[in-house]
Amino acid sequence: MTSRNLFFKLAKEDLKRRVWLAALSVLTFFFAFPVGMALNLGNVEERYEMALRHGEVLVIPKSQAMLEAAGRLVSAQGNGLTVFLMIMAAVVCGASSFSYLHNKRKVDFYHSLPLKRETLFAVSYTMGILIPGIIYGLCLILSLVVAAAYGTSIGGLFKTAASGWLFHMLYFSLVYSTVVLAMIMTGNLVVGILGSSVFFFYFPMLSAMILAYCETWFVTYVDAFRDSFLFRMVKISPIASYIIAFSGADVGAGDAAAFGRLIVESVIALAALILVNILLYKKRPSEAAGKAMAFSASKPVIRIALAMVIGMSGGMFFWLLHSTTGWAVFGTIVGILLCHCIVEIIYHFDFRRLLAHKLQLAGCMIAGLAILFCFKNDWLGYDAYLPEESQVAEAAIDLGNDSWVIYSQVESRGEGVRPKVTTNSSMEYTFNNMKLTDTAPVLEIAKIGVEKALMEKADRESSLEKYDEEGYWTWLHVQYTLKNGRKVQRQYNLPLTLAFDAANTISMDPAYQDIKYPVFQRTAEDTVLVQYRVEGSGNLLESAEFSDQETIEQLLSAYQQDFREMDLYQRQEEDPIGELRFLNAPEVELMEYRKNDYDNSVIQWDGTLNFYPIYPCFDRTLALLEREEINPEKVWDHLDVSSVVAERGMKKGDPGYREREWRSYEVTYTDQEEIQEILNAMALEEYHGMNAYTTTDDITVTVNVGRGNRMKFSVSGYFMEDKAPDMVKEDLDQKLQELTTEFQDKPDETE
Repeated sequence: MTSRNLFFKLAKEDLKRRVWLAALSVLTFFFAFPVGMALNLGNVEERYEMALRHGEVLVIPKSQAMLEAAGRLVSAQGNGLTVFLMIMAAVVCGASSFSYLHNKRKVDFYHSLPLKRETLFAVSYTMGILIPGIIYGLCLILSLVVAAAYGTSIGGLFKTAASGWLFHMLYFSLVYSTVVLAMIMTGNLVVGILGSSVFFFYFPMLSAMILAYCETWFVTYVDAFRDSFLFRMVKISPIASYIIAFSGADVGAGDAAAFGRLIVESVIALAALILVNILLYKKRPSEAAGKAMAFSASKPVIRIALAMVIGMSGGMFFWLLHSTTGWAVFGTIVGILLCHCIVEIIYHFDFRRLLAHKLQLAGCMIAGLAILFCFKNDWLGYDAYLPEESQVAEAAIDLGNDSWVIYSQVESRGEGVRPKVTTNSSMEYTFNNMKLTDTAPVLEIAKIGVEKALMEKADRESSLEKYDEEGYWTWLHVQYTLKNGRKVQRQYNLPLTLAFDAANTISMDPAYQDIKYPVFQRTAEDTVLVQYRVEGSGNLLESAEFSDQETIEQLLSAYQQDFREMDLYQRQEEDPIGELRFLNAPEVELMEYRKNDYDNSVIQWDGTLNFYPIYPCFDRTLALLEREEINPEKVWDHLDVSSVVAERGMKKGDPGYREREWRSYEVTYTDQEEIQEILNAMALEEYHGMNAYTTTDDITVTVNVGRGNRMKFSVSGYFMEDKAPDMVKEDLDQKLQELTTEFQDKPDETE
């Protein structure tokens, strides 16, 4: 009974001692939530009043907009200010809860009380969480009252606010417990704050240095960061873990199960931290108050760990400045020396002890240089790695072409609410989904990539001229899934022409096609709209839409068959002539939303996402379009072309050529027969980027559309190699000859 009474009496005394903390919490959370709610909802009201005055129609009803604004403020992942406030509160509460450990007189007093150390710990620890937690919760409730006063329906917001409170208090507790750990391990408040900073930022900094070393000295390193050990290392930091959970960077495309796992991991980490804090608090000697560190055994561990990461940072800093081995060595040694000496001074509060452990300092320098040269000289053979075919269970490869393909999912969230768009990078989507069991062609390409990488490492200077080699150069990414379950990622830079047969074999593999081009995953049942268009230099030349289910089914089936049968050799011979897009219901909903709401992600989605090229060899698709009286090969028949300009850039040796200045000569055609011949032979520049395998002629074409008062615009085009009409080549040669004669008749411009 006595112990219980003492516990509550101590809790009451702790609250009195830290009434300033309660006052500060009230002030902070009151302005952040009730006042913030009033400001946010007031802004929404002003927006709708302004729209009403100007006759503007907003797609989202006012009530829905008010509800969304209120929900963002109190939710778990909608208000970044809450994250900042909770981190600051955790640092202040953690430091104040156990600041008495740094005062000898207070330590003697508390430890003389008839209470177990566990009870003393529980009082200070619990009050440090309850004070801000209760005030934060009350301010959330008050903010909901403010929302109700603005006419917002708050029935569903109570659950949102409660989940937000639990989420932020969980990560507050993680950060708070880390600060408490630093306070227990130190005997001085300033050193405790510095220790908290080490716990917060050491592992993110170490991860960043390892990443920088890999990207700098490993040619084939793939930055698949979110799925890597380095990312998991970053999450050891409670602040980094908090920010990652808040931003959803570790969850993926709205994966509730992944988010749940993240919360469970955080709860386990919190429980482990509390247990470690209790054990260290029980073992902490009372005489540690006033010293820098409470536990002597932790001194060399922390000093050496800090010296190594600072040494790596110093080496990288000077390498980036001068890119020589000597400067990297200098930076590593200086970084280790400075860090080691500064930490020694902090430990002993004495400048004379900066070299107290010379052998440890020498060992750190040797280890730091070993790490530097291990990465720089690739002692572990990272870039030379190539598994045997018998070791590989499956593979994934991104050939680095077709960058126009965007991997996104659109999720409907109800009427009047903007659909959610989540997008993955090509590499990320490929690594997560592609499973090629025919690994021989992948390894064949990778072997050439390894050879090129080792050549580049042997002579970095030659890498500046490597693109002068013939062929289509590409950065490709490969992931090997070994039979033991291990996944290995590499990237290679090589001319794909050296392994074009292997690349073609891969491109025709259905397991590759189905992942590389999501259109193959689209079904007629899911598709509600098909859009067709031909664009040139940003101008819409022709467009159509099909919503009839029978037509959609036929077009989708025909397009999938045509696209699946086209190999890379065919793509070397022709470029796209138009585009098709197959949309499902959420995507159509997003397009409708975009018409009434200007959101950057929506605008980008509507303009670029999910359009697929139509090639001249797509006989089935073109036949169905022809049935609808659409022929992309005859798009010019519907346009009033006034003239065509053929242009060729000057080359070295041509009259008037300048080394650092672009000069060209051109011929203009106005005769309709000549124009038609050029139009039949040219390809639209708009679509050259959708096919990386064609080679263009050195002649560019500008098509001028419109006459007189009619709307005018220009469309850029080009000729594929050896496809330019003889008439154009002869006319340009004649133009060059005229320029040569004219130039020879003029005095030397340099005189």
